[in-house]
Amino acid sequence: MATPESYLGWTVEVHYLNYSTVLYDKAVLTAVEPGWITLTRYPGQPREEHLLIPLTAIRLLKPVEPPDSETHRLLRPVGAEELEAAQRHGTD
Repeated sequence: MATPESYLGWTVEVHYLNYSTVLYDKAVLTAVEPGWITLTRYPGQPREEHLLIPLTAIRLLKPVEPPDSETHRLLRPVGAEELEAAQRHGTD
């Protein structure tokens, strides 16, 4: 079973309770503390926002997008052979 720590740096969607209302937010999971997680909206921008959500209120933590990393970045144009192979396998 995955824990919140395994999604640090990911964009996640969190569904949580606020009294009797279910709320949800989508942001980058930036910290997991005992009893709390921290979500960051607009990371690295002047209007950066931090949300603290208690672990006991979380009903669903859904990973949406992995962190952008250097290993996932293509630093050169895709060659014709690579494009054909991707099309044969059904990926874009």
